[in-house]
Amino acid sequence: MKLIDLTQTIYNKMHIFPVYPKPSFILWAKREIHEFDSELILMSTHTGTHLDAPIHFIDKGKSIDQISLERFLLDAVLLRVKVEPKSYIEEEEIRKAEIKVRGIRKGEAVLIHTGWADTHLDKEDYLTNQPALSSEMAEYLASKGPSLVGIDCANIDHNDDPKFPVHKILLKREILVVENLCNLNSLPKERFKLLVLPLKLLGGTGSPIRAVALLE
Repeated sequence: MKLIDLTQTIYNKMHIFPVYPKPSFILWAKREIHEFDSELILMSTHTGTHLDAPIHFIDKGKSIDQISLERFLLDAVLLRVKVEPKSYIEEEEIRKAEIKVRGIRKGEAVLIHTGWADTHLDKEDYLTNQPALSSEMAEYLASKGPSLVGIDCANIDHNDDPKFPVHKILLKREILVVENLCNLNSLPKERFKLLVLPLKLLGGTGSPIRAVALLE
């Protein structure tokens, strides 16, 4: 089994939307005093590569600790699309990618590879010029019955959509959302097993995850 890491490294200077604090690692115990080193972490539960639980947007939706463990190990399909900066992913691109993989199967994870993280992860416009899904494309994907939809951008919604329609369309149907994936260009094929384990946070709206592709 070959493992491919699809997870961003969390560090203080990573790109974070202004609504959240930059992650901070605070030295707490010192080996010279306590015989061991340890640190505190201060960050949002939606930092880096993370999973959104339905409660993030949906009243009375499930929190991260209420989601079945089976939802975190899935058959996955990769949709490779071409998209311009700060644009919506076009229906034609989604349909072409879907034809290439011979359709989206009910219950699997759908990962959308725009290439944005490949080329802009460390650039200043990573947050401001990212592409994203439209509400129409979210409805289309939701109609296929996936368990999860992920993207290699910081937000699955477009920056021009302040009401977050894509999140609401997917999470209302209990379709999990993963954002800030990376390294999707390293995947040699479009179908694989996907592991996306979050922290078990009581009442959490989301959690950082270690996203890993498992290839036979």
